[in-house]
Amino acid sequence: LIIALLYISIFYGVSGIINGIYYNPTSVNVSEKEEYRRSNFYFDMQAYVSLNKPGYSSSFTMEDPKGFGKYETMYSLRNLFSKEEGMHFMNISRGRLTYGIDGIFGSKNYWLFEGFQTIQHAFSEETSEDTDPGWGKEIQRNNEETIRYLNELNPLSYISMSIVFQEDITMEEFWNMSNEEYPLINFKWLGIRTADPATKPMHLIGFNPSFTDEGSHSQRPDFNKYPLFYLYDMREDESLAKLSRKDYPKAISQAYEIHFKSRLEYLKNRGQFVDMFDFKGEFYNSALSYIDENGVKTYGVLAYAKAEDFLEHIEDIPYDSIYINQVLPAKPNLYYH
Repeated sequence: LIIALLYISIFYGVSGIINGIYYNPTSVNVSEKEEYRRSNFYFDMQAYVSLNKPGYSSSFTMEDPKGFGKYETMYSLRNLFSKEEGMHFMNISRGRLTYGIDGIFGSKNYWLFEGFQTIQHAFSEETSEDTDPGWGKEIQRNNEETIRYLNELNPLSYISMSIVFQEDITMEEFWNMSNEEYPLINFKWLGIRTADPATKPMHLIGFNPSFTDEGSHSQRPDFNKYPLFYLYDMREDESLAKLSRKDYPKAISQAYEIHFKSRLEYLKNRGQFVDMFDFKGEFYNSALSYIDENGVKTYGVLAYAKAEDFLEHIEDIPYDSIYINQVLPAKPNLYYH
């Protein structure tokens, strides 16, 4: 019995030490007052997906510790266009991914930024529209083909479209565009410039301006360190609430900026999680430095709308390129964005 107890204590003791060294998806930092406390992995996945996977959200996770730094995890991934949602699995062993095939690792993710090539691989000093006019003509041809296709579609067809602007726009300009000028177009992701345009290739990152795509609950990462981690918390922010009564466009634009910075800051500080993926914490550091100096501006958006709504407004949108990602026969849910 003594030997058995000694063995058990050593087993769990060593396992606990190893768990503490490497990334632990079961760790919890939210208030102990909560009856059910969400894991750090839950917030890690929400931040990562919202910034790096346009058109998707995650609102549920499960973590199963296997001992000695090994975990089996599960997370939800919802396609905001088709409304399809699935559960995906990811195995972690001592800070390394040992299994992760579908979900955020699926082959479909390679095409998420298909409509943003002009940003991701923008013209350099050596290769520009002047030195390589064929590239500019190809963009123009693609735009014309997109317009032609829009005109041929059933007006009620529901479309996912990537739009790159002629010039970066501020958050206040975006709010005016999305709410005053084009209220029937549903903007689901804003690509934010986080590096000099000459950077090649540019890692594309952004955020979802929607208040509702991640669900609602009372738990948060450290609110002082990560204000407006959830965008809808602007309603509880006294200064923003006061400003919104006087100048709502200015208040919401500030909320967008705070929210995006908070999620960048959060992932910057989640080094063990980020290191399991392609882009290291240094990227989030440099992105924060860039927007602190240059402001939060969007180079383009992922937008959903009926064909007739895009056709009504597309010529008024200051676009450089437009790209249709997917078409559905009709909007999946008539009453909700």
